[in-house]
Amino acid sequence: MLAYYVQWHMKEVWRELLFSDEDQRAKLARDPVAPALRSPKALKKVHRKGGGPGEPRFTMTTTPSAKQKQALELLDTIVV
Repeated sequence: MLAYYVQWHMKEVWRELLFSDEDQRAKLARDPVAPALRSPKALKKVHRKGGGPGEPRFTMTTTPSAKQKQALELLDTIVV
């Protein structure tokens, strides 16, 4: 149960880094039966993903990149 709790908090603070929509108010106003549509911001994230065939999807380094550093800083904002 604790792992799910931690996972939920991580997904919330990493929402801007993940491929999820950040506009949660739009989710409340949409038709629950209609298929979900991604927001323009979420589509932009998907298209920026990069990495063609044969290209590595990530780089393993000993120092964090700007995105990794941002992710770690967002984790520090979790208040329990």
